[in-house]
Amino acid sequence: MIGNAGRRSIPPATGRVLCENTDSFWHDGLGQRHHFVTRSPGCFLHDTEVMRRFVLPVVLLLGLIGPAVAQGNWRAPVDPSERPDVSAVTIRKNVDANTVVLRTWYETWNGRRRAMTIFFPRAAENTGRVLPLLVAAHPAGGASTCADQMAQLSGRFGFVLACLDGQGVVTRAFSYGAPGQIADLAAAPRLIAGRLPGMKLDARRLYLVGSSMGGTEALLVGLRYPNAYRETVALSPVTDLGFRFNSLPLVRRGQLEAECAGSPMVRGACYVERSPIAFIGRRAVGSTILSVWYSTEDPVSGAPQQVPRFVVSARLLIQPDQLRVRVGTGGHGALWDRADYRAAWLIGLGLVPRGALPETTDFLKSDAH
Repeated sequence: MIGNAGRRSIPPATGRVLCENTDSFWHDGLGQRHHFVTRSPGCFLHDTEVMRRFVLPVVLLLGLIGPAVAQGNWRAPVDPSERPDVSAVTIRKNVDANTVVLRTWYETWNGRRRAMTIFFPRAAENTGRVLPLLVAAHPAGGASTCADQMAQLSGRFGFVLACLDGQGVVTRAFSYGAPGQIADLAAAPRLIAGRLPGMKLDARRLYLVGSSMGGTEALLVGLRYPNAYRETVALSPVTDLGFRFNSLPLVRRGQLEAECAGSPMVRGACYVERSPIAFIGRRAVGSTILSVWYSTEDPVSGAPQQVPRFVVSARLLIQPDQLRVRVGTGGHGALWDRADYRAAWLIGLGLVPRGALPETTDFLKSDAH
């Protein structure tokens, strides 16, 4: 025989009834009455039972796998930009009537052999001429940014243009300011000078430019190696990599996370050492001039926590003649991709004479302190 002794509610520990129980009983035919409890369908477990049955096992599991996640061992990062090491050879080729290209190599900070592309004026070859140098750092995921149109400007206006393939900690093209990559960019003028046939570099006119991730790396070189270049031009850079992490596309976020072996929550120091804002400080006379170009319409570099915040902090410590800021409009990456925008900063560096190319007037000086 089965009976029903009535209903009772579990004490509402959270201020509401989580579950309703029914006390029932049955007789075993030997005069013994046995009680048992049934729960109403779909009811929630009491808080203490939730803790005992579900939360505690999860906490224990996280305790076991947490260290592995923090060490970055929970997955094997895949580098979509990976390439085999290039051969240790230099190939010379005429690009056009004015320009020569050298496709050569360099050894990265961790011993990889990566591609280096150098363009120079054909008329300067084996003449002993002294030429200015522009090194270009590529954006995330990109290869060498020495495009044909930039190459033609090199031959036409008489400067050396060079691009390094790059190398991060675990990726090639997603270096995101890896310290070794920054050191390679700082050492680039010496590497390039050793490959030029019968020409010299003007030590007073060494320039580094980069867009997006390349802009971040150019700014890091200027801050960490203040004597490597005369001027570094950061186009649409990210200045706080930790803050940028959550707004990155998922694929890019994965590459950055692989570089740092974890997110900013577990590898904060890695993101700090790749963020230009962490290296703002007083600079010696004659240090690299930092030129920062960004757009107020760019949600990446123009975000309040990025270049605007960097500029405010930098102006407190850096002399006005060592910091040049240009503010305008346009999308992320346009400062490199658009010919008239590109002409503006090339003219600003003195590599192209004013009036020789159509240039934008959208980007104005921002000298307010």
